[in-house]
Amino acid sequence: MKKVLIVDDEVIPRKSLKSIIPWAEFGYTIAGEAANGKAALTMVEELAPELIFTDITMPVMNGIEFIRALKEKGISAKVVILSCHEDFTYLRDAMRLGAVDYLLKHTFEAEDIRRLLSKIDEQFRKEYIESESIEWLRQDLWKRFLLGHLSTGEKIRYRLNGLIPEGPGLFRILLAEVSSRNTIVSFLESYRARAGDKTGLDRIWLVNEGKIPSGERVFLIFSFKAGCSEADTAAVVHDFYGGLCRMAAKQDHACNAAGSCLYRNWAEIHEAWKEAVEGMDMKADLSKYGQKVRQALTYIRNNYARQISLEDISGYIGISRIYLSQIFKKETGQNISDFLLGYRISRAKKMLMDSDLKIYEIADMSGFGSAQYFSRIFKEQTGMNPNEYRTHSRS
Repeated sequence: MKKVLIVDDEVIPRKSLKSIIPWAEFGYTIAGEAANGKAALTMVEELAPELIFTDITMPVMNGIEFIRALKEKGISAKVVILSCHEDFTYLRDAMRLGAVDYLLKHTFEAEDIRRLLSKIDEQFRKEYIESESIEWLRQDLWKRFLLGHLSTGEKIRYRLNGLIPEGPGLFRILLAEVSSRNTIVSFLESYRARAGDKTGLDRIWLVNEGKIPSGERVFLIFSFKAGCSEADTAAVVHDFYGGLCRMAAKQDHACNAAGSCLYRNWAEIHEAWKEAVEGMDMKADLSKYGQKVRQALTYIRNNYARQISLEDISGYIGISRIYLSQIFKKETGQNISDFLLGYRISRAKKMLMDSDLKIYEIADMSGFGSAQYFSRIFKEQTGMNPNEYRTHSRS
């Protein structure tokens, strides 16, 4: 039920308003009463009423000052004025401040209240439909933004309207799969309430991906303030995911996630989305291997862009090179060096298809070092040099 607060320094009008109709039949309940605006402000913060009836002429804080204070605090409750005939000037001021209607004190009847509630209910209904429409628009817009499906004109229009960010910006994407969407919505609300304690976190967007066999899939876009380090941003996302998993576990719900690295321009959001999706796919692929091999595969996929050796991988896992080589070949059917080469080639292929990076940049970013060495190995593996592959893949 919607909560009602009555604010009036006179007891009789308060009692009359409380008893004039069966409020519960109309979906309302009288949550509290106050004798002046100052006391009412405290009650508003405690009770969060949807509807407030307030007198104008009161001690300590009058109705106009009370309504102005509500507006300054961003409180969106509907306000109805309890007015006397001689309050016309004040009444006009109250309506300008956003009061939705008024009742003449000492003369209103039950039918006046019924008509008023019907009018206010219609306002609530329209606002709900509008908010749902806006949320649907934002969800649809962000999905298309993530997928790279917005035209240049749409990007300009939505950026001007502040619906999507633009230009330089620090962000990470977390793709989460949960048994119940309510779990992640509930945790996100509590996390946002304490997010001020998280170094550099600016905002979190939630985008619904849709139903999956195990529950729901959502994307969370974490935006960070300028100057945040990569380590700080990673710590925030890790902390969020850990808390989400703990909440899901308490509710006997499953939780799984994969994230992107730190990106520095909103124009790259589609790349971040793809990275998160690929990360989730990779986790699914890893589930069929033993723990040590999973660790080796994860290490390779996280570090392929730099020069890594068998010693680096075995040292990270904490086992000998010989034992790692044996179990890796047994479980994957490949030598580690062959898998690393194949993975680097696959990442280079994606960059050739999806970006306009120069060949030497792709060579460096995929772990090959020199462009000459990269081109030679790439042709050996694919039968085409990098430029030929790029042209062929886009034709």
